[in-house]
Amino acid sequence: MVAQLKSDTVQAVASCDAMPLKDPLTGEAVEHTVDSLKADSVLPTRLVSLKSSKQEGGGRDTRGGGYYKATDSGYATGMYGGYAVPVIYGEFQTAPTIQTVDGEIQVASSFYEVRGNSLIDTLTTKVEARDVESRASGLAIVAAPIAQRLRRDRLIQ
Repeated sequence: MVAQLKSDTVQAVASCDAMPLKDPLTGEAVEHTVDSLKADSVLPTRLVSLKSSKQEGGGRDTRGGGYYKATDSGYATGMYGGYAVPVIYGEFQTAPTIQTVDGEIQVASSFYEVRGNSLIDTLTTKVEARDVESRASGLAIVAAPIAQRLRRDRLIQ
C-alpha cells in the first residue's frame, strides 16, 4: 500500500513498520505513532468480506513436507559422531501446503485528517482476485485501486 501511495508530494509510512513491536495495539499506541511521525493524515484499511474458493497445492513445489534446518555444527563424540568428523546439528520443521485463493476481496478505508481528528472520506474497494497465495499479495491487489481513488478525489497528489 505504501508503495502505491508514495509520490513526490506524499510520504507514506506503514503503521506496522513505525509502531514498536512490543507495544500492544491500542488506540493510545496508534495515536502516539501518528504523533511521532508528524503525520497529517491516516488511512486505516480493514477487510470487509472475502468470497473465495481455496485450492490446496498438490504439485511438487506446492506440497507441504518435513525438512531439517541446520542449527549448528561442530565435532561430536559418541552416538552422533566421532573420530574428529564434523557434525551438523539440525531441527526438524514442517512446512504447510501452499494454498491459493480465488474470489472477491472487499476492503474499507477511512481517510482521516489528523488535525481535528476528522473523517474526510470512506472508500470501499472491491476487486476480483486470482491465485492469491498470501496476505501481502492480497493487499497488493487492492492497494492500486485505493491509491487511484485517493488521487482522483484529490485527497493525495
